[in-house]
Amino acid sequence: MLIGRITDSGCYWRMRRPSPPNDPPTAPWEASQNFSKYRLKFKPKMAPQTMPKALVTGASSGIGYAIAQHLLQNNWEVLGWSRRATGPQGMQTKRVDLRDPVSYKAALEDLWQRDFSPDLLVHAAGQATMNHLVLEPDDRMEESWQLNLRSALWLVRDLSRRMRVRDHQSPQTGLGTHPSGKLMVLFSTIAVPMHWPGETLYTVCKAGLEQLVKQAAIELEPWHIRINALGPGPVDTPLWRSVPLPAQRAFLNSITPSTLTSMDEILAWLDRQIQGQETGQIQYTRGYSRPSQSPGDSV
Repeated sequence: MLIGRITDSGCYWRMRRPSPPNDPPTAPWEASQNFSKYRLKFKPKMAPQTMPKALVTGASSGIGYAIAQHLLQNNWEVLGWSRRATGPQGMQTKRVDLRDPVSYKAALEDLWQRDFSPDLLVHAAGQATMNHLVLEPDDRMEESWQLNLRSALWLVRDLSRRMRVRDHQSPQTGLGTHPSGKLMVLFSTIAVPMHWPGETLYTVCKAGLEQLVKQAAIELEPWHIRINALGPGPVDTPLWRSVPLPAQRAFLNSITPSTLTSMDEILAWLDRQIQGQETGQIQYTRGYSRPSQSPGDSV
């Protein structure tokens, strides 16, 4: 405020600080203590938090079901692929037969139409066989290759393309320490290093899957996509319960400790992968010895 005064010697002018208002300004303005300055008070708009996305195959039962449920409980958006299109409550589902190229391509197209770009792939679908190679029929050999190995090749190839595009568009996802944090998790079996007689068909496919992990880790590293595999020991799933009891005992006696692998062990391993930095790693949940007798021979 400008205040003037006239005297015999002339006019004098000075600035006078205004009195504080009766009601100090409120948001978006807030007065300082001496009311001599004002500062802007505001709340910055935060970017909306998006849920990380996971694609889980074999999500209708066993390991896939447990992993999908675990991710949902930890605020993931989960899409489950399975032949039955069922799974834990809150999961999106899609019926797909990974043995069938037509079914697979339709599911992949559905994925793009949903604009569902996974941050995490968990490939838990699989089918074990227990028979001597010379006794395996052609149709079961073809089915084992299709489900246990070819499907993994398809998924790694096709989803890495999608993950790469998403990485270029949005490099921060909050997963792990990599700029993108994309992760692929595949499942092998402890039967690969054990060399059980009667497990040739199944373990040859899973050994190929392990080699896929090692090779893909090198090729996908520039895209900041990690890939690892777990080879669990026997897990209490419908697949394990279908094995004859004598074969179950023979298998358990050859691993250390001689117990089933719990779902908690598998879920803890998965959590470490999500937060970790490793890629191209194959890990097993049990120590093992190579038996001289086949589970089939003990039946």
